[in-house]
This record gives sequence, C-alpha cells and structure tokens, in this order.
Amino acid sequence: MLLFSNVGFPLWRGLGGGHLIDFFPLQNQQLFLTYIRKMNNHYYNKQLKSYATELRTQSISRAERYLWKALLSRKRMGVKFKRQRPVLTYIVDFFSQEIGLIIEIDGSSHFNNGKKDAIRQRRLEELGFVFLRFDEGEILNNIGEVYEKIAHAIYCLKDPPPTPLQRGNK
Repeated sequence: MLLFSNVGFPLWRGLGGGHLIDFFPLQNQQLFLTYIRKMNNHYYNKQLKSYATELRTQSISRAERYLWKALLSRKRMGVKFKRQRPVLTYIVDFFSQEIGLIIEIDGSSHFNNGKKDAIRQRRLEELGFVFLRFDEGEILNNIGEVYEKIAHAIYCLKDPPPTPLQRGNK
C-alpha cells in the first residue's frame, strides 16, 4: 500500500509562505515552467540551493534525522536519496532521482498547510514524481512499517511488473 503526498515549504521566509510560481500571472506560469524544464536536472532549482542547505543543516527534525540515518543514507534501500532537494519552486524532504520518488515527513509546521500541500503535490505529480508521506510520530514509533512502505514503493518503481502484452511476448 502506497501513501502519496507532499509537504509545502515557503520559497523564502519573507514571502509569507507563497511559492515563486504563485506570484506570476497565470499566462506566465507556463513560460516559467518551460524555463525550469529547459534547465532540467530532474527539475533541480539551483536558486534554492542555499535555502535547502540551511534546511538540511539547521532545521532538520528528529524524525527526518532518524529516517535518514536508519534507512535512506548511503543507498541502504538500494537507491540513492538526497535530503532537502530543490525541485521546481519547492524543497522536498527526500528525493531519489533514479526512480522519481519523493518522501515527505509531516511535522507540526505542516498542520495548517493542507491546501498548499495538495497544490504542491499535484504540480509535482504532474511531472511524474511519486510521493510517500509519513507523520513524524509514524517514523519515530513505527520505523518497521515505514521501512516496508518505502521498500514496496522502491520495488514497484524500480522494477515495474510487466504489462500483459510484455508477458505474452516473453
């Protein structure tokens, strides 16, 4: 069973929680996204690098640290993950470029951001990314179940089951 989701981060603290794309008129948003795609490295946004570094080093939650050390660092799950990765105009908690998996951890700072989270997730899913979302308590109190969900997602994304047409040809 996969849990799909995402967590919203403000682009810059001074913008009141908005994302850069939200400040463009609607007709210009497509131009902005086209520009981002052209500099594509899985939609990496180097303009957010310093903010992502700050989040990675100074603002990491206990659950993020635990998940990173227990499961995601050093390819322990069989794929490489990056922490606090800038994607488009967002920063995601954990990201595997290899399989397009984003893992988000919901903490207390995300309780009132449901609508922004849904918009953010929809935009990134439209680009083909897959989401897993976990609550901080779930990670801290039930890491075994978290491991199973992540392992299942990696298995499905890395080696998708063959379609009926593929099975018939082999």
